Amino acid sequence: MTVPKFRVWEPYYKKMFANDQIIVWNGNVYVNDTDKITVNNIRGWSIDDKYLMQSTGLKDRNGIEIFESDVVSWIDTHGILHFGVVEFTKGMFLVNGDEPVSEEMEVIGNIYEHPDLVEE
Repeated sequence: MTVPKFRVWEPYYKKMFANDQIIVWNGNVYVNDTDKITVNNIRGWSIDDKYLMQSTGLKDRNGIEIFESDVVSWIDTHGILHFGVVEFTKGMFLVNGDEPVSEEMEVIGNIYEHPDLVEE
């Protein structure tokens, strides 16, 4: 059984928290950048779940794990360079709502740490 991995963006401190710094309990997402966060002893703060991102389970062509809200680039079969944002939609991880996430893609950032990568 594969356990899903998550990360979460903390907008106030502008910091990304990794899977081992997150606990989802009682419908809330809690983070702490120390080793003190457990179900029995939550010491941290709650974050809006809209900042919670799940791993796709894939790594990009450079071995970097691909998560929701990552900005990726790839070259299609015609040699055209594309950019897009990974999202969970239609029951699967897609880029821009229609391109399947692939290990041939390259993570170039995410929408929170690099908002300049995302055009309006």
